[in-house]
Amino acid sequence: MEVVLTVGQSQTLWDAENKIIKLYFAGDMTDDAYKEFWTKTIDYGEKLQVNRIIIDQRDIGNVSFNARGWVVINAFPRIKRVLPNNIVAGVLGSNKIVQKTGMQYLLKAFKTLTGYKVEIFATQEEAIAFICSSNKPVQVPA
Repeated sequence: MEVVLTVGQSQTLWDAENKIIKLYFAGDMTDDAYKEFWTKTIDYGEKLQVNRIIIDQRDIGNVSFNARGWVVINAFPRIKRVLPNNIVAGVLGSNKIVQKTGMQYLLKAFKTLTGYKVEIFATQEEAIAFICSSNKPVQVPA
């Protein structure tokens, strides 16, 4: 996977072979950094019309509920508007209770607001296998 964006310790990566965008969250994130990360990642995904996503929260630190709420109110509706309708996502969740609770909140909101197919996995390999078997990448004209 190629790193295409970095905000703080968090990175957006692109798997060109499988056409998967990966959001890797690491460490504590301020509200502004969390919003910037989501916004810039969606911008990148929109250019490529990505419909395959991995959200890796195994190393995430503290993120405020205000920032998570902003994602639900602003980022998720934008994803629904600008990305394909057949998105499939695999989530790699944190084992830390606070982060796990935050992830479950976002996951439920994401499924409810978008209707996309989203599952939680223990490993990236399982997530990739699920994603690749669930849909085909969108073909973007050159």
